[in-house]
Amino acid sequence: MKPVQEILLFPKAVRDLEKLDQKYTRQVLEDVELLRNDPWPAGKIKKRRGTPLWEIKTGDYRSLFLLEPKRAVIARGVNRKTLEAAVKSFDIRYVLDWLRRQEGKA
Repeated sequence: MKPVQEILLFPKAVRDLEKLDQKYTRQVLEDVELLRNDPWPAGKIKKRRGTPLWEIKTGDYRSLFLLEPKRAVIARGVNRKTLEAAVKSFDIRYVLDWLRRQEGKA
C-alpha cells in the first residue's frame, strides 16, 4: 500500500485511546504512524475482509481505520477481545459525515 500523508483521529477513537493506560496509548499512536511508511510492515497492518476497515495490531489492542487516497482515518482503538463487536457495530456513515464536516472547516 501507498503511505498516507495525513492521519485523522475520529472522536470515538480519541475517547477509546483516552481510556487506555498512557503506555499503551503511546504504543498505539506510534504504530498508527507506520501508515506513513512505505512499505507497511507485513503482519502488522491488514485489511478486514467484508468491511471497509483496515486493522493495525499493537499488543492486545487493535486500531481500526478507513483508508482513503493519501489519508487514513482512525475510527476505533479497541482491545482484541472486543474487536469483532466493534467491527460489527461500526457504521461508516458516521465517519463519512464527520469527514465532510472536517473538510467544511478547512
